[in-house]
Amino acid sequence: RLRPFLQELHARLALPDASTTNPATDDMELGGDQGNVPMPGSAKIQPFEFKVLEVCLEHTCKCMESETLALEKEAYPALDKLTSKVSTLNLEHVRQIKSRLVELTGRVQKVRDDIEQLVDDDTDMSEMYLTRKLAFQRVDESSVKLDSNKHASPDHEDEKEEEDSGDDIESSHASSAFVKPDVEELEMLLEAYFVQFDGTLNKLCHVSRMVYINQKIFYDHCN
Repeated sequence: RLRPFLQELHARLALPDASTTNPATDDMELGGDQGNVPMPGSAKIQPFEFKVLEVCLEHTCKCMESETLALEKEAYPALDKLTSKVSTLNLEHVRQIKSRLVELTGRVQKVRDDIEQLVDDDTDMSEMYLTRKLAFQRVDESSVKLDSNKHASPDHEDEKEEEDSGDDIESSHASSAFVKPDVEELEMLLEAYFVQFDGTLNKLCHVSRMVYINQKIFYDHCN
């Protein structure tokens, strides 16, 4: 299972983005040697970390959906056999299916709940914007270097107090960007996969109910 995932990840990361195909976006980046780090307010480019996240979610979703479909194809005929002919062999087969069903349901439920918890917390989602955080960090570092050069010049000694006040305002504005972060892009990505995992979970719950009903009928018949 790991090889298809790595192949898909490599292929997705190799795709060109807007920064390499549209020269108009070049001026929006932090210099030619800064890598694919868009400035705040620049054209939308899917960050590297979201490309990786999407491939991970997509691969996990496909694997769990495939396991669910395989379990469905095996479970319903096994339940029909148990209904038509009560036997130890048929009952044991259903028990094995139930065990696998519980294990798979737990894994799907865990991923679904983790996504739901993440979507409900804007602060946690903002921490996942690694490219944006790096961009702000580089801007801050550049500002510090520029301010240091200005303050080192005698011509700017009289303006130091006024500039420091301006720096405080700019720092306040930069910090406020993370108070109520823009996480719409990540939120939409997570919600799309939440729906898919939720659908898979519903299928598993339906199979689980059918297993429970058939087992109850069997035990009632035995009693």
